[in-house]
Amino acid sequence: MTQPPSIPSSVVPSLVPQSSVFPTVAEFLDILDTQYPELDYPRFGHTFFAERVERIDQLALLSDRFLMEVIGMPFELCATFVQELQALLGRLQKGKGRASGGEEHVEVYEISSDEEEEEDGKF
Repeated sequence: MTQPPSIPSSVVPSLVPQSSVFPTVAEFLDILDTQYPELDYPRFGHTFFAERVERIDQLALLSDRFLMEVIGMPFELCATFVQELQALLGRLQKGKGRASGGEEHVEVYEISSDEEEEEDGKF
């Protein structure tokens, strides 16, 4: 299995707790298919699965090059794919969305620095 190249840390969901349940890649591809049916994003599902990329937090670690060369996604589709992924991860980081995984739903939120200090007993 080919290791994906890394991408800038600005795309990696650093504020989302690792224990959160993220939507699956298949769910994300279905969302994209609803928004862009002419682009047929679900056709890439089997390749993501074969590469063991199953959750959207894993997608954030992939480069455009990996999407094109390993997944087989045309360059023209990569920009929309990455833009929609970043938007969804951003909503999850800000608590405006819910991550889904089966029947469990986890609200994801960001703790401000004031709240962290208060929790530590520092004011």
